[in-house]
Amino acid sequence: MKEKEEAEEVKSGDTVQMFVFELSDEDYAIEIDFVKEITKAAEKKITPLPNVPDFIKGITNVRGQVVPVIDLEDKFDLTKKDAEFIVILEMYETTVGMLVDDVEEVMRIDSRRIKESPKILEEKIHTNYMKGVAVLDDRLIIILDLQKGFGEEEAVEMRELTETMSDDEEEEEVEDISEEELKKRAAKKARNLK
Repeated sequence: MKEKEEAEEVKSGDTVQMFVFELSDEDYAIEIDFVKEITKAAEKKITPLPNVPDFIKGITNVRGQVVPVIDLEDKFDLTKKDAEFIVILEMYETTVGMLVDDVEEVMRIDSRRIKESPKILEEKIHTNYMKGVAVLDDRLIIILDLQKGFGEEEAVEMRELTETMSDDEEEEEVEDISEEELKKRAAKKARNLK
């Protein structure tokens, strides 16, 4: 009886919870722990930035926080489609938005069903970005390793970029307030001179 309980514990601990999404008509997955929220892309304005890699589409505002938005179709050189959703992720203490074509589901995948990536996929997507492929009956799901694909250095760069943008916005606000204050003072002086 005890052996059976131990075997069941091993089995239940042998699954990983994945967030499955679509890019270029293919299913991809990442560990659910990275996902903080999902929002419709049409509801967010993405402001482009100069001098950043092509896969960084710009920045957006998520509840008052400046968040860089990445496009994996550009990063992986996949066929472009219109992204429907932005998945807000947290990695290396950095919040990042990831454009995806569609949101599929959250599922538990038995780790024994995750196989090594076939060579043909490695030509399409660099091995740094892949953990493997989940083989589920008639379905294949490419499992991404975001932490390897986006190293800590890249995440820190994105965090610094957003912090700089946040600081710039605060400075602009201060300047706007100062200008308004100057206009009020100038108007007050003009009234006093009359």
